[in-house]
Amino acid sequence: MASRRRVIQVLPLGQVRALDLTAAWRAIRSRIDCDGELVPPVFLPSHSFRSSRGQHDADKLLDFLFERLDPKVMRIIGVTAADLFAEGRNFVFGYAHMRDRIAVVSTHRLRELYWGRPDHEGLLGARIDKAVAHEIGHTFHVPHCENATCVMHHVEFLWQLDELGRDYCEGCASMVSAASCRGVDDPETLFQLAGSYMRRHRLVRAVATYAAATEGAPGNPHYHNDHGVALLAIGNRPGAARAFQRALELSPGSPQPYYNLGIVCRERGDVASADFFFGEALKREPDLPNGLRYLGILHQDHFFDPIRARHYLSRYQAVRRDDHEVARRLCALAGEDSDQVRGA
Repeated sequence: MASRRRVIQVLPLGQVRALDLTAAWRAIRSRIDCDGELVPPVFLPSHSFRSSRGQHDADKLLDFLFERLDPKVMRIIGVTAADLFAEGRNFVFGYAHMRDRIAVVSTHRLRELYWGRPDHEGLLGARIDKAVAHEIGHTFHVPHCENATCVMHHVEFLWQLDELGRDYCEGCASMVSAASCRGVDDPETLFQLAGSYMRRHRLVRAVATYAAATEGAPGNPHYHNDHGVALLAIGNRPGAARAFQRALELSPGSPQPYYNLGIVCRERGDVASADFFFGEALKREPDLPNGLRYLGILHQDHFFDPIRARHYLSRYQAVRRDDHEVARRLCALAGEDSDQVRGA
């Protein structure tokens, strides 16, 4: 079957100058082997605007872009002239999540005019080029780079952006190349997209996309396990159990399928089988204290089983005494016991 084109779309959010869109498009095409598409502009969503700041919330814009993402498209880069902020940041030049296919770049503070200086087209074009390269690098799973000349180096201020080189360093270039060469039908690409659907609670889409990933790579236990998590989230316990069982068969030394089979059993009322699977998970858990903590919180918050919650959390506290959250939980459990004794 012929492989699909690798398409990256540039989407104007609101009114954006043609020169700026061209700079964004060139930033992509000069670095990534893909078909760049400039798509018709859309209005900025009103719900992303924070009137108290006079800025748009970059996270909400990413959600907006994600809803417009065609699974056949490799990436969408939104470009806007509006000012952006992100949680904990007064402003951002651009924003992206490392596990999603979407990014947004703002030209607002890249213009010299914003800083009270005469506009400079060459400088603006260079800044857009670097900002787009930086954010699209994140969408290909590249973190901030310690190399001060790499375009993936962390930037907070305009002078830092100006001092960056325009290229990826060797290590970052290798990561971008490896990720961007995968087609949209590649099992790993589908697996990552399914994870994005899960994080945004698009559960039905997640189930279908995980299923496609497992069909493309039937021997990958992680795909089957996460497919089971998505099936469980929509209430399909039999399907989830089959997926977890397949993951277990493919990777019998991994604890995660056992944890998840325990959850399925407990949710259907089979406490004995749940205890068995949780015990098998702990036997395979490379970080036993972490496993005990996870099961304790799971039994306290999800199953409302104070006896088992106290059992697991007490075992955890015996080796990790400095965890104040667990100490608080054990105190709360002790309080529940006292209330039960007084009510008896």
